[in-house]
Amino acid sequence: MRSNSLAKSLGFLGGILILLGSVVTFFSGVIFAAIDRSLREGLGQTGLAFEQLVVGLLILVFVALSGGRPREYATAGGVILVVVSIVVLIFLTGGVLVLLGAILALIAGILFLLPRP
Repeated sequence: MRSNSLAKSLGFLGGILILLGSVVTFFSGVIFAAIDRSLREGLGQTGLAFEQLVVGLLILVFVALSGGRPREYATAGGVILVVVSIVVLIFLTGGVLVLLGAILALIAGILFLLPRP
């Protein structure tokens, strides 16, 4: 039971860090576009921020759904968290917050996959 509550805590913390990272990426893209006058790079950063926002919300939803449910839901949520976290680590790392959030969500997914006593 302790690994389930630890997994929920780490998953929520990872999702929140990814959401904060998307906000930072968005504002850095807007500032970059305004100061450097490179609209293409600024739009690229804001697009990346939107993708990070969607993935962060997805992680939060699956942590919430798999937290207090039977074992089958926790296993399915753990698999989805592991896959989404690996995708974030490979494709969407825009900063330190997103990187830390993806690592915490990966750990949460692994903890959801561990057998319960």
